[in-house]
Amino acid sequence: MTQPAPIQGDIASAIGHLRGATDARRIFVLGFRMGGGVAFNASADQSELAGVVGFYGRLSTRPGEEGTAPADRAAGTRAPVLGHFGGADPGIPESEVRAFETALTNAKVAHHIETYPGAPHSFFDRSFDWHKDACADAWRRVLGFMRTGRPATRA
Repeated sequence: MTQPAPIQGDIASAIGHLRGATDARRIFVLGFRMGGGVAFNASADQSELAGVVGFYGRLSTRPGEEGTAPADRAAGTRAPVLGHFGGADPGIPESEVRAFETALTNAKVAHHIETYPGAPHSFFDRSFDWHKDACADAWRRVLGFMRTGRPATRA
């Protein structure tokens, strides 16, 4: 099911499992495309996360889903946020990325938002060679964030 509440319930179950079955000290949610938006919202819905990483997650609200966009939920966001967006993504305009970033800043959430000029939607899902500079930078940022807990850190 792709409704927000059941998805967040699955994430909560996964966190509970990891806490009981491993010695994990820090848990992150990382998502691509729809999962990027899910990851951003997990920062508001899950209290035990060390951070979230979203790659080109949807930031706008669809009809009937008012209040579910990550920018709408920023005030309740707890875990640090790392976001990656393509500068040539027509589905996630720069204005929405900046609104999300502003909402996180206003909510005093540790975050880093990176927009890669010329990169399309799902740039990281494509052949590495097509957007290798953006992919390499994004992955260094993910690893640095997960290593340190600071979203602006590169490995």
